[in-house]
Amino acid sequence: MIRSARLGDSPSAAISLIFKFNHIENSLNELLDTSQKQTTCDISIRPFSSSIFKNYLKIEKAKVMFECGLSSQNNIGMNEMQSVVESSISSLVLNEKVFGDTPSIMQNYIKAYTLTGLSGSLSEILPNHVNLDLYRNDPTLSKEIYNICNSNVLNLSADEINVLKKFLKPLSDHEIQSMRQSYLEAGISVLEWKSEAGLITQNGLNKKFDGLLTIQDNLKSHYMIGKVYDTMLENSKEHYLSEKINLMEISSKDTQGSSANRRSAHLINSRAESKFCAIRYYIIRHYSRVCLSSSQYLYQAMARLFTIWFSFGDLMTNPENSSKNSISSRFDMSNKIISNLANRIPSHNILVSFSQIVSCICHNNPKIVKSIESFIKKALADYPYQALWQLMAVYRSNYAIREKRCSEILKNAQNDSNLKSKVNLLKITKEAILLTDGLLKLSNHNPPRNVKTLSMLKDFPSLLKIGSSSSFIVPLQSSLIPMYPSFKQKNEAFNIPNTVLRDDFYSEMKKNAHLKHNFKRYTSNSSDNQSIDAEGTYTTASQQAASASYIPFPHDIPTIESLNDEILVMSSLQKPKKIVILGSDGISYAFLCKPKDDLRKDARQMEFNALINQVLSDDSDALKRSLKIKTYAVVPLNEDCGIIEWVPNTVSIQQTVNKMFAESNIQINSSVIRGLLNAKTKTPELHFINNILKKYPPVLYRWFMKQFKTPEEWIESRKTFANSAAVMSMVGYIVGLGDRHCENILLDQVTGSVLHVDFSCLFEKGTKLEVPERVPFRLTHNMVDAMGSQGYEGSFRTSCEITMRLLRTHRGALKSILDTFINDPLVEWSSLSSRKSENRHELIEEAARLALGKIGTKLGGFYNSSYIPVAGQVDELIKEATDPGNLLKMYIGWAPYI
Repeated sequence: MIRSARLGDSPSAAISLIFKFNHIENSLNELLDTSQKQTTCDISIRPFSSSIFKNYLKIEKAKVMFECGLSSQNNIGMNEMQSVVESSISSLVLNEKVFGDTPSIMQNYIKAYTLTGLSGSLSEILPNHVNLDLYRNDPTLSKEIYNICNSNVLNLSADEINVLKKFLKPLSDHEIQSMRQSYLEAGISVLEWKSEAGLITQNGLNKKFDGLLTIQDNLKSHYMIGKVYDTMLENSKEHYLSEKINLMEISSKDTQGSSANRRSAHLINSRAESKFCAIRYYIIRHYSRVCLSSSQYLYQAMARLFTIWFSFGDLMTNPENSSKNSISSRFDMSNKIISNLANRIPSHNILVSFSQIVSCICHNNPKIVKSIESFIKKALADYPYQALWQLMAVYRSNYAIREKRCSEILKNAQNDSNLKSKVNLLKITKEAILLTDGLLKLSNHNPPRNVKTLSMLKDFPSLLKIGSSSSFIVPLQSSLIPMYPSFKQKNEAFNIPNTVLRDDFYSEMKKNAHLKHNFKRYTSNSSDNQSIDAEGTYTTASQQAASASYIPFPHDIPTIESLNDEILVMSSLQKPKKIVILGSDGISYAFLCKPKDDLRKDARQMEFNALINQVLSDDSDALKRSLKIKTYAVVPLNEDCGIIEWVPNTVSIQQTVNKMFAESNIQINSSVIRGLLNAKTKTPELHFINNILKKYPPVLYRWFMKQFKTPEEWIESRKTFANSAAVMSMVGYIVGLGDRHCENILLDQVTGSVLHVDFSCLFEKGTKLEVPERVPFRLTHNMVDAMGSQGYEGSFRTSCEITMRLLRTHRGALKSILDTFINDPLVEWSSLSSRKSENRHELIEEAARLALGKIGTKLGGFYNSSYIPVAGQVDELIKEATDPGNLLKMYIGWAPYI
């Protein structure tokens, strides 16, 4: 609850929650038997078990204090973190001292403790009355470490240890892991805050992080440290831009000192680039470790890793940068890490970011291109069909350089002796090319106006032949996009229900009092507990465990058995064709072959929606309401054509409403509507309500009454409609999705859920149209009325708030994915793609940066430059979407009256 409030809601709400958690600690102490036990040595014993939960509670409380509180509360937050470090290391050292003769391990804890730069003694567990100098003569310990060693935790006599053994039990492996993790998280947070405050140098930070990793070297540790460096890079860039702007302002006022200003600008730029490169190296170093296994951190780490690496490569194409040893050496070190990663990463992990990798096959840096080829070849070796479905869009690209580069990679892969032993890539690639060419020919075929059907046998015999003899997989979304590892936050310490995040925690714990010592035990294949050596490699056992814990695709993926002879020609202007593929599982799968339409944005949006579905499926509130986005496969064949998975039993809102209007004898006259919308009145909002909406009253509710016969089905369908509309409204708002007219929103005739199509108008493009869009999503009177008597005040608002909370909570991961989307070279920015000026690359980068900045602002909870909680943000968006003044100004084709 504290975490979600801190990340996704009001800071004040998060701070108030801290005080609600005081009774949790008290009740926990009762349940875990915290009664004082006096020994003959007068030593007070406190159970280790309660410390683990308390530590995680303190970490969340401290982060609220530091990130959301006043300056005085910042210090409280720092002290909370210090207490976590002290209590964790005390428990660990005492456990080793009492139950194991391993002084070297104890020394490692002590040394790591000093690396955090914290002051204070290790007196959390025992009173300070013992003063034995067991380590006084140890030459390996410095004076500073000796002072810490002089604490009561280490200075125990043999008799005192024997007494302790009677009252204490050794920590289990999981308890030790949990204690280490809480210690590490607190240490990382302290160092992160010191870095932000400028209290530690970058070199000092690097050393201290390495010291912390000697205690707990796992995926989560590297992910957390990678995030610290990632944030540091963004903050450094902002500081650099601020310095640059200030210098430009000075230069504009002081023309005489222009030469000196240029030298200053050059010096600032040189220092900044060196610093950026050092930080990039550490980001790559730590994120690469995460990418070696499948965990809930995989997607964000992969996305940011490749984004940072590609930008590093772009930097090195500048001769001035490549000639500097400080920059070139960092790039070479980073590239070595990437090369090692390409050799060791599981193939299914590559597919998680495969579209991002493929998009950069024409990178200007040859070292980058070489590693890209290694990743692609590895994916081809183990998942040739999934990889080739994505590669064919580049292989048949309208841009010669992309086609040539893809052809070279495929040729090299076919001649690779290692690949030959695993897969007949030459045969599969030929099948892929023939299948792609056949589908392109079918898509671009322009039949006479009166032709409604075509014959596969008569008109496209070569495609029919390859379809009947191919072993290619049916291009379904479940077959092409890997299932993402869970985003669910594991309870690190206790096997207690999710009610720990609710106010009824106390009663739930009382009910489960018999579980007071029942700790959650993860199996050996838990990715959080896998160790990594200095070179970034896993042991064989860890690699096997990682593979066993994550299944990227269903076991029985259907392949193409044959193609139906009948091809339906759709009636729209582009004349897309509907084909049916018979799968090896006996099921018929329909696809739409669409010409003259760039589907690459749609494909990337579907990947993003699949990630959103994973986030939703891991949340209990979202799961209760079955919140999800209805998705489908989108496979681009080149820049102008592609195939789309046909979703059966769907009808557009436009078709549905038109039918209901016709049954009610309501005529739709475009010229009349245009006149009403363009009419000049003193009160345009009232004019819209009284003269337009009344003329075209809501009728969508009738479709639900006709389609769903029983009361139970009718109620459930409207609830599903409201919930699904809410999810896509929030996601669409975040990504700046426009053009939500009635043909682009479909209704599922079986469930009542909404399905959005056509994602070409993204990243606020709708606000830059000739008639700018004014609303964040579609919530017209027809949609509100169809939701029931409560309208948007019922399920719609609740589902909006749940979705927005999750989007804000996972904003880091989502921003990373959207960053790769926006910076994808294959996804052209239409407003800039035609420019051929020398600074076109800079213009595109600036446009991408602005787009991502807007997304970050939304995910950060800012609305009109003010921070507001989730409920407030949702409320403002609903007001915008339903404001008659905004709807009146929408383009007539958007149909604000429906």
